[in-house]
Amino acid sequence: MEGSLYPTCRRSLPMSLHFLEHHEIDKLRWDQTINQSPAGLIYGYSWFLDIAAPGWCAIVENDYSAIMPLPMRKKWGFAYIYPPFFIQQLGVFSLGGSVPHSTTKKFFNTIPERFRFIEMYLNEYCNAKEVDGDRMQVSKRFNQVLLLNNKYDKIASVYSTQLKRNLRKAATANTTFRSVENFKQIIGIYRKHQAARSNYSTLDYKRFYRLIEECKKREMAMVIGGFDEENIMHTGAIFLKSHNRLIFIFSGSDEYGRKHSLLARLFNQLIESKAGSELILDFEGSMDKNLARFYKSFGSLETVYLQIKINRLPFVVKWLK
Repeated sequence: MEGSLYPTCRRSLPMSLHFLEHHEIDKLRWDQTINQSPAGLIYGYSWFLDIAAPGWCAIVENDYSAIMPLPMRKKWGFAYIYPPFFIQQLGVFSLGGSVPHSTTKKFFNTIPERFRFIEMYLNEYCNAKEVDGDRMQVSKRFNQVLLLNNKYDKIASVYSTQLKRNLRKAATANTTFRSVENFKQIIGIYRKHQAARSNYSTLDYKRFYRLIEECKKREMAMVIGGFDEENIMHTGAIFLKSHNRLIFIFSGSDEYGRKHSLLARLFNQLIESKAGSELILDFEGSMDKNLARFYKSFGSLETVYLQIKINRLPFVVKWLK
């Protein structure tokens, strides 16, 4: 954010931005920018977007030194830009560091008028503020991250009292945690025991399967399961690995797993195994107060990213929206 520790983007030449359809994007140069950007996140890679948001388009600076993906769909005859499932943050990715409000505004002003509704979550390096009245609405969203560059004892010393109590309870269950290949088993546990609380469609699950399979092929996914003495999995979690981050993207727990706080124990063992590294454990949210409280119980830091909404719909459709 402006005034933060992030370096400010410096430019010696005027910015020249272009809207590109999907087939016009140079994906090699695109992924090089994501690799090198201080704001780089796994969600921004072309192959990740191809699966999570097929047909995405983009705003690109001439030399690909700054890029912004645009996941797009059509509904009721209107084209719109939306935040896809399994992608927390996008926005402008720049080689120069922090993106000032003026640059963010230029990127959004380059989006063609045919996109009548725009909703996007910006990465934490992007700055924005409300402009032109209701045309750009900006709101804050919150994430929790845990720096793992300390010894485990120091990290665990700030665990909340409730978390320490839950970990003692979890220790009474005869459970072992290990890496697993079959991530679909975790999704199966979720669909059986927790899916009623979500609005994932069958297509969303199929895309998620493809996404994790691709991440595993690229060695950018970590899957951990918790098993009892009969080798039955009761909890599991999926993490994405990129840019020194372990991003917690999905978990599933059955009744036994929830009763014995096995997910808390899974996180604790992961933290213990990675303590002293330069990794960041990214809990990926949440705006849900109960989940946020759980993540904060590990001593995580709260960070802010922005949600942008621009409504160009006709008045009647806008009212319905």
